[in-house]
Formats: sequence, structure tokens, C-alpha cells
Amino acid sequence: CFCSNEELEGKKKKREAMGLPPVYDGKCRNLSEEEIKAKLESGIPWTIRFRSEDKEIIVNDIVQGKVKFDSSLIGDFIIVKSDGFPSYNFAVVVDDHLMEISHVIRGVGHLSNTPRQILIYQAFDWEEPQWAHVSEIVGSDHKKLSKRHGATAITAFRDLGYPPEAFLNYMALLGWSPPDGQEFMSLNRIIEQFDVARCNKSPSMFDVFDLKKAEGITLNELSPRELEPYLYEKSKLNWLSNSHIRAKQEDDYIREILPFVKASKIVPESECKEDNDHLRSVLLSLRVYLDYYLQIERLLPDFYETDDSKFQPDSSAQEWLKKDFAKNLIEALKENLEKVDPWEEASLKEALKQAGKQAGVKGKDLFMTARAAITGKTAGLELPVFLKLLGKERVLNRLKTY
Repeated sequence: CFCSNEELEGKKKKREAMGLPPVYDGKCRNLSEEEIKAKLESGIPWTIRFRSEDKEIIVNDIVQGKVKFDSSLIGDFIIVKSDGFPSYNFAVVVDDHLMEISHVIRGVGHLSNTPRQILIYQAFDWEEPQWAHVSEIVGSDHKKLSKRHGATAITAFRDLGYPPEAFLNYMALLGWSPPDGQEFMSLNRIIEQFDVARCNKSPSMFDVFDLKKAEGITLNELSPRELEPYLYEKSKLNWLSNSHIRAKQEDDYIREILPFVKASKIVPESECKEDNDHLRSVLLSLRVYLDYYLQIERLLPDFYETDDSKFQPDSSAQEWLKKDFAKNLIEALKENLEKVDPWEEASLKEALKQAGKQAGVKGKDLFMTARAAITGKTAGLELPVFLKLLGKERVLNRLKTY
């Protein structure tokens, strides 16, 4: 084909203006050998096109089913460009054939390339591979993910502290679901259950980031701590990661989280050891609250920053401390917790109940006000667990501030 880019672009615009598909009109398909030779000798740039005959092309797709294309809407397409290099559709067919590729699994955006590739397979009399065009992936804003929209390096998830098996589990479920509906899966189980035919036709959502909140932010330029505010708290990745963290053997969990503990510089370096009993107790108690290991930085200070003179309940806790019964309950807590010996969860739970009876407070009012007074927050560890880890002296010191 000796048509210039300008000529082809002009024809394309005319067809589009008429509401017709931008198909090559076949101007050069019937040139004689003499005409071709003359044009080559005159140095006119050329391309090589695949002569496409009018017929129906059927793509038997494992995911999308039977998809039909009309070759008249494809036209004679370029297989060798003017610079002498093969086009993508030509090169990929030759490459896949020589490498004996049995399955071509790719994004649904490539489905429109497939009829051209089938025509080339047929021209060479080569066996087609099996086709599977999986759904595209969108972000939490339902817009297609791209290098410029919602992208970040996989190392960011490592640095945030998502366990590899949790991230792999999450990625396996993007556009696929197991037959039994059980989403928490080990690698071996994923391998056993996976069947490309169960991939979805509809778009899959990569819901890790709140992309509306991150609008205008280049996520792949942010550090792990800078990324945290844009993580979607209720993402499936967080749920899976929390499940994998909780399922780990204790020693494996301690070994994996210890680098994050050291990096926080909250725990004295001399205590950052796998066999430190107090650190192990704290970390094992906190793991049910972790979706990723970097979160440990926000949970450790209560147990390692010992200056309670700076202790200050947050705004939600202060609302509970303004209740009419709060003052009497705090006095009862001081009295009953002072008597606790040994300082263990069972006896601490009983002391909380006795303080409630003494102050005439029970249920949510008792436990939320006690939590607010001692932890300064309205959510966190089970209160008896928190009291045991914080220690008797520090618990009583905090109560004395009221």
C-alpha cells in the first residue's frame, strides 16, 4: 500500500462524518506488478496490508463466549509498517505460534484485535490458541485503572505490611471467584480451584484506594505513610489481610511484624526481640486489629510511652466522661482495681463488674465510660486485655488524673 498518512487520515475523517466505520477503502489492493515496481523505484513509502475477504469471523472465547465479527468492518489491515517493522497483530501471532502458546489470556480490551489475529492464523494454516478475554479492572471510583489513574508500585503494599499471601489472595479474586464462594484462600487452594472459565465478564473493582479522596494525587509518588490516608478501610484486601494475619502461626507473625516494630522506634531497641515476653504479649493481643503491619505504629504507644502526665482522652472519649455517672464510676474503678491481685484478665473483668455495681452503672455505659477513662479512646482492645498489658501502676495513674 502506497497511500500516505495524510491521504488515509482524510479518508478516515470523511467516513466518520458520514457515520461509517473508518475502514481502509482498498485503493491499493489491485495494483499491478508494474505499478508496484514503479512506485517502489520512485521511493514512495509503503506498507504491507493483509488482504481481508468479506466473511464472518467467530472468536470462541472461554470467558466471553462466542463473539462474531464482520471482516468487512475490519478491511485490509497493515501487517508491516512503513519503517519495515511488523505490526503488533502480525508479530504477536508469529511469536505465539513459534512459542507454542496454547492459551491467550488477556484483557477484554484486546478482544477487537482477535479477529485480525485469527485471519493471520488461518492464512498460515496454523492452529489457533484458546482465547480468554478477562474483564478490565476499575478503581473504587468505577473508572478504569491506568498508569496515570490509581496506579502504585507493588512494593508499596509490601512496605505497608500486607502479607504476600494476602495480596496474592486478593489479586486472584479480581475478576474470578471460586465455585464454593470461599474467598479466604491459601495459594495451594487457589491453584486447585482456579478455572479461567469462571472469570467474570463484568469489570472487577480494585478497591484498595479511595480514589475520590485521592483525586489529583499521584499515588505512585507517595511513601507508605503518605499512602495510608488514601487506603479504603473496608476494602476486600484489608479483610483478607486481617484474616491471613490472624491465621498465622505465632512465631511467623512475630517474625514478620518485628521489622515494622523496630522501624517505629517506639519500642526500645533492646526489647525488639522475638523472645521478649512482654512484646510478644502486646503484639499477639493487637494482631486481631491489624489489616497491615504498618498499623502497629498507632497501637504501640499506649504500652511503651510511659509518661502518663501527657495522657489526654480524645473527643469521643470525653463525651462519655461528661456523663452524669462518670465521676462516681471512676472513683469505683480506682477502688476496685487497686485491690486486684493477681493482675490477670479474669480478675480484672470481675473488678470492672464490681465497680459498675458499686456505681450503679452497667452494660454499655459501664464499659464505654471505663474504656474512655483508661484508654482515652472509645475503641480498641478488649478492656481486660488492655488493662493487663498496660499494667496496674499505669492504669491507676491514669485514673488519678480525673
